[in-house]
Amino acid sequence: MDSETQTPDIPVGVVTVMFTDVVGSTRLWAADVEGTSRSLVIHDDIVRGAMEGHGGYVFGTAGDSFRGAFERPEDAVSASIEVQRRLAEADWADGPQLTIRIGLHSGRVTSRDGDYFGPVPNTASRIEALGHGGQILMSDSVRVGIETPTSWLGEHRLRDVPEPMAIHQVGTDPFPPLRVIDPSLSTLPNAGAPIIGRDREMAQVRGLIDNSALITLTGIGGCGKTKLALEIAYQELPSRPGGCYFADLSAVADGAELPAALARAVRLTTSGADTLGQIVDHLAPRSALLILDNCEHILDECASFAEQLMARGSSTVLLATSRQRLDVPGEHAIAVPPLEQDANGAAVQLFLERAAEANPTVELDGADRSVIAEICGHLDGMPLAIELAAARVAILNPKEILSRMEDRFRLLSGGRGRNKRRTLQATLDWSYDLLDDDEKDFFRRCGTFVGTFDLPAAIAISGFDEYLAMDLLQSLVNKSLISAEETDGQSRFRLLETVRIYAGEQLDRSGTVAEARDEHLVHYHRLVTTSEWSEACDLDRSYRLSAEWSNVASALEWAAAKDDWHAATEMAFGCQGMWETQITATEGHRWLSQIMPNIPPELTDATEGLRFSHAQIVMQLDDFELARQIFSEITEMESPNQQAQALGIMAFVVNRQGIDQSQALLARANELIDGGDVGPGARCSALWTSGILKMYAADFDAALPDYEAAHAAALQIGRRTSHVIFTGLSLASAQILTGRPQAAIDTLDSNDWSKSVWDSSPIIRAMALIDLGQVNEAAELVVSYGQEALLGRLSRMANDALLGLAGLALHRGEQDHAWALLEQATVPRSPATIGLAEGLADRLGKGKRLRDMHRNRLVPLASLDASAALQHELTRLSSERAA
Repeated sequence: MDSETQTPDIPVGVVTVMFTDVVGSTRLWAADVEGTSRSLVIHDDIVRGAMEGHGGYVFGTAGDSFRGAFERPEDAVSASIEVQRRLAEADWADGPQLTIRIGLHSGRVTSRDGDYFGPVPNTASRIEALGHGGQILMSDSVRVGIETPTSWLGEHRLRDVPEPMAIHQVGTDPFPPLRVIDPSLSTLPNAGAPIIGRDREMAQVRGLIDNSALITLTGIGGCGKTKLALEIAYQELPSRPGGCYFADLSAVADGAELPAALARAVRLTTSGADTLGQIVDHLAPRSALLILDNCEHILDECASFAEQLMARGSSTVLLATSRQRLDVPGEHAIAVPPLEQDANGAAVQLFLERAAEANPTVELDGADRSVIAEICGHLDGMPLAIELAAARVAILNPKEILSRMEDRFRLLSGGRGRNKRRTLQATLDWSYDLLDDDEKDFFRRCGTFVGTFDLPAAIAISGFDEYLAMDLLQSLVNKSLISAEETDGQSRFRLLETVRIYAGEQLDRSGTVAEARDEHLVHYHRLVTTSEWSEACDLDRSYRLSAEWSNVASALEWAAAKDDWHAATEMAFGCQGMWETQITATEGHRWLSQIMPNIPPELTDATEGLRFSHAQIVMQLDDFELARQIFSEITEMESPNQQAQALGIMAFVVNRQGIDQSQALLARANELIDGGDVGPGARCSALWTSGILKMYAADFDAALPDYEAAHAAALQIGRRTSHVIFTGLSLASAQILTGRPQAAIDTLDSNDWSKSVWDSSPIIRAMALIDLGQVNEAAELVVSYGQEALLGRLSRMANDALLGLAGLALHRGEQDHAWALLEQATVPRSPATIGLAEGLADRLGKGKRLRDMHRNRLVPLASLDASAALQHELTRLSSERAA
């Protein structure tokens, strides 16, 4: 459904579009950040108030510009006049006085999700760009619908508008000549459709231009460097008396051809041998801007030209685009990032606009946005790839496009005949062909990585010595084929997904896939393998390794594909902690189900640990019957330690079937523990389960010492494992329920719980703070946790968030509402918060009722996500605060 029918308040059909922009804002920001910020607050109130006061709809803002739409042209003109009058009369105090130019154009628009597409807003933007501060300009389409006196300013050619347009000004006040393009001072090509989503980069470049002789836009091919450079040049043209010029260097096969290409770009006829010197002489005295587009294949020659021009102290600015910087002293390099890929981001907006051009009859609604966002995510927010994908809307819907992402290089071909365009394949071929043989080999091998990787991994798979591998990695980062980032203080690297697929295809063609993947497997096998169970389950180690999971999973897949079950088993043993506390339990279950039947006889010692880990994982997946079965098998093994630990946890597993079974299993576990041949892990499990059973029976005073002893045993293990998490959070909950909220705070302060997926410490802390009377601090914690839960980071966080909101409601005396929230929370995430919820229900006199709900549930835990209820409650609270 088109948003026109969803939001009837938005003007539709033939509308008048109004664009505004502050004159000289870049320079104002540079001169006085705080004052300009204060002035913009006044500006925004005036512009928005005038637009909406005359029946206008504000459909967009970007920086200091506004975009509005009106059903009647006279309303748009009245709003414009009021804006200029009020700005002129405003008291700017100690901030700079702001002036704006306004452009108006009428026509039939296409609206979607509160925004407008097509040529009408683009034309209004171009009309606005012609004006000066205080001026209101309009097209004939607006002029014919109003009675306000206007002045005719002639016919002018507007950028991206195919035919010259008559331009009118409201009133007869004198202004300087329109900021029109002088064809003799420009060789800028038509940039095509308006640029989307580059406001920050444009502001960054234009903020540098007055004091920089060379600015280089870097990034991988297809990231939009040329489009961005052209947009900046068009914006600079009115203030560049020496003109703005464009040198397309992609067709320059050899550096010796550069002077001739530059001479053509700046419209200079040269004579004699020193063509480059004549170009420098021509540009040096001028205030011009010259785009050097696609420098990477003649980098040295472009750098030499830049150095010669910069040595003259010229006012001419060089704006270069390249896969890598020119490496010239005084150069400012700006990396052009991917477009934002969320459902409301620039990548989706770009797709929607290009899709409307490819198929004007298509109607893409809100449901399509999530699919389009997923497409844009697969394409790494790369504008070229997104435009090619959007063009396929002529014959495919977004879901069909998404389903073909694995074959993207054929899907995103450039069309046929006159519609043929640059393809994704050709763009990457260009970058790849510029590499030397060692760089190509290293790049291909990097195609084995999935997600991010670190320097040791790059060295391990490279086939080169350490320092040559470092040099090659740095070279590929410089050439924008690999991106570098910092995570937790460590440098990591990645190939964009499309680039990774391309590298993998090149690796396949080279015939060295098996060799490269073997080296990849060897490295990640060495990284995760350990023979010590407590190390395998160490929480801090698991947190560090979680960044490597995508590559570890890829290595496991390769080991399974070549039936190397020895390597797969050892890796699985080392991954136990990740599967319990960092990576989704479904991943651990999938791998252990595949590996367990294939464990080689020489690795039978690993069987007990993997079986125990498997049982804990399936508990997370709510398959308590399978968990009971696996724990039963472990109790038949020879190790008293494993038997005792299995019996202790199995007592928790069967607690819903009756307390007698649980107590019998605990008794058997305690017999083994009393025998003395067990470790702290087994004692911890039995004590924790004993505490859980007492907490679930509402005997909080009896549960507390069990939890204290269980947590002490967990700390004796010597490493932070999931035992520490579960016992610590359970202890804090019991301390709250026994009237010891400060003790609960002290327990929570004793550890860092955030590295576990089971971290509910913010909610438990909030409940303690409520009991201590620190309600505002508690509310901030709960709301923050709730907002994070709505991002879908972890399953059933929303359930715990509702528990916190119920605690706040109870504190306010809203007992019925607190109970409603507890019902909507259904089942919180862990035994610690389940027990806390039941204790809170006791305060309402409904503890037994909630316990019955928890024990007798038939719905799987995975189906008990309370996100919808949480969203409703947070929205309600926000509305109350606003009122």
